[in-house]
Amino acid sequence: MAACMAGLRSAVAIEVELELESGLTWTQSPVTLTVKVLNPENGMSAPQLPQLAGFEMRGPSGPTMQAHSINGRTTRFSAYGYQLIPLPGNKGRFTLGPASVRRRNGEVLKSKPVELLVYERPEVGLQMETTLTPTGGPVGSAFRVLYTIYYFGQTTESDDFFAFRRGNNAYGLSSIDLPVIGLSGVKIQPISTLSDVEADAVTIGNKGNVLVQRSFAEKSGKGYLTLLFGFEVTPLTTSSLELGMARAAMKFATGRTQTGRDAFGFPVRVAEEKEYSAQSPSAVYQVRPLPTEGRPLAFNGAVGKFQVTVTADPTEVDEGAPITLEVRVYGQGILEDLKPPHWTEIESLTKDFQVSGDVDGGKLENKAKVFRQILRPMNAKVTVIPPVPFPYYDPGLGKYQVTQSQPIPIKVRALQTALVDPGAQAAQPKATAVVKTQAPQASTIAERGGVGANFESMGQVHPTLDPRDELLSASFLLGVSVPPLLLAGFAVRLALRRRDPTLKRKSQALPRALSALSQAKSTSEIASACENYFRDSLGLPAGELSPDEVAAALERAGAPMAARLGAAGLVEKAHAARFGAADGDATLAEEASRIFKEVEACLHA
Repeated sequence: MAACMAGLRSAVAIEVELELESGLTWTQSPVTLTVKVLNPENGMSAPQLPQLAGFEMRGPSGPTMQAHSINGRTTRFSAYGYQLIPLPGNKGRFTLGPASVRRRNGEVLKSKPVELLVYERPEVGLQMETTLTPTGGPVGSAFRVLYTIYYFGQTTESDDFFAFRRGNNAYGLSSIDLPVIGLSGVKIQPISTLSDVEADAVTIGNKGNVLVQRSFAEKSGKGYLTLLFGFEVTPLTTSSLELGMARAAMKFATGRTQTGRDAFGFPVRVAEEKEYSAQSPSAVYQVRPLPTEGRPLAFNGAVGKFQVTVTADPTEVDEGAPITLEVRVYGQGILEDLKPPHWTEIESLTKDFQVSGDVDGGKLENKAKVFRQILRPMNAKVTVIPPVPFPYYDPGLGKYQVTQSQPIPIKVRALQTALVDPGAQAAQPKATAVVKTQAPQASTIAERGGVGANFESMGQVHPTLDPRDELLSASFLLGVSVPPLLLAGFAVRLALRRRDPTLKRKSQALPRALSALSQAKSTSEIASACENYFRDSLGLPAGELSPDEVAAALERAGAPMAARLGAAGLVEKAHAARFGAADGDATLAEEASRIFKEVEACLHA
């Protein structure tokens, strides 16, 4: 039995391991070095370490006997502890070990060496930096904001950021202010910046959610502990973003004690703390307008990288009947603010289809933005809905791209029109009318301009010759009744104008617009004044206006072609102004003022 046990012990491998409490330290800051002997045998010597210049070595302590079990297999080991203290001025990268142990039979076992980084010891306190990557870019293109707190000192920490509400420390911090969290005109997403460091999702009081990562960094030759807060920010307007100064405060132990109170109110000695604070300089991100070069038709501000799919319902219709397109856009970008393309600028659609002027703002469905649009095929020769393009600006490539859907086959039925029977005569009128007949002509309803065109063969009806019928004639009654009705209508219109907010907006549209132009400080504000004027003066619904919408409304109001073209062109420039592609502020404002007055003259002519 003894022989079996001796054979079993000899079959177990004896190993020596060298472990560091931390792979880095500061001058004059001790670090613990542990030598482990796995499956030790009786009579083995204590481990030996080579002398290391520039360090004070204390130890060993021990050995302590320990055991651990993994998957039912138990491993015993003895541990020896050493303390290494880098002497002042001693910094850099050092190799420790190997540790060696001599067995009873004289065999020497050695561990693998380990490496230790020693940094110059900074003063107790903290510093703070704000880094923007990049420092500028086009509107809609995301950039990164990284707040880094460099600190050194012994902190008292609580478990979570909710401690801020109780006035205690969290992650060693007693307060923190990250101005990007309250930034307007942007979309913000907390991110982790170090892929190999765990990130904690935390809440800074009622200011919002962030991710925090703990790490280590060298700064000016000194080693600091760090707290990192990262954000991905996407600007939604062309205005430059002022991030302001970030601030943080931490409490560090002074090495002294002071009298405090425990939970029951009894006096106790506690570590004395001193608060330090730091702030980073104000940071500014320069938002550039999207380039005008290479901008495709129908582009409507999409920035990112997208794909598009389209379905149609129904796919078999009469000519002129509506077909509903469901346009689904997905990919990388801000889907919430995505707008549909300018449909009326897609020539492949407008040449064979009537495209509805109604604009669908779309809605989010399963990580995609879905738009719906109505098309009406113009004739039975149309056999396919062509690919629908979706233009966007790709900030990664720095240029415009166009993705498009697959074509959709459709079947369009021709409308059937009936011919007029020339033999079918209308009943002759009474003797009070004289009829001059003509030879009937075969014609379709569409060719003659409506149902009334099929009754031309009745001739022209002359007024009655009986004077007594004049008092009851339509012309006499019309002449007597119209003036009072006109006066009453005028009075009603004045009353409604005072009450009806739409009429009131129309009457005040021009002075309000001219006032807005005089106070505008950017092309974006001028563009808003343009849209507000046309929306109020023409009674158009809320939402972004298209050039075709404004031109159609002016046509209904009887405005001449020149006024319609000028107004549509101004709206187009107003759209471009939101992406920085318009003329200078003064030029655009002068043109807008002139066109407003021309339109107003047409509306009140």
